[in-house]
Amino acid sequence: MAAKEEAKHVDEKPKQRQFVEIPEPSAMEFIYRPLSVRPPPKKKETGVYERLNQNLRHLKKKNRWDSIEHRHSQMKRQKMEVKQKVEKWKKSKQSKESV
Repeated sequence: MAAKEEAKHVDEKPKQRQFVEIPEPSAMEFIYRPLSVRPPPKKKETGVYERLNQNLRHLKKKNRWDSIEHRHSQMKRQKMEVKQKVEKWKKSKQSKESV
């Protein structure tokens, strides 16, 4: 019990807030500059095609381009195989129905 009471006394300390005064800028110091006068944003402007070319160069450097083409050719081959299987299934179904 005594330990709990001591813990309560430690937690009951009032928390002090520190206020910092921030001086407000005077109206004379503020200079309004319209958008046409403001400096342009510091952003490198690159075209879409330029970025795509950079990405392609990066892929080719990493030797990923070949693997991507290989993956695409595999997918095409798989699609063709599935189409052939479906056509065979349809033909077999038609032949069974005709009999």
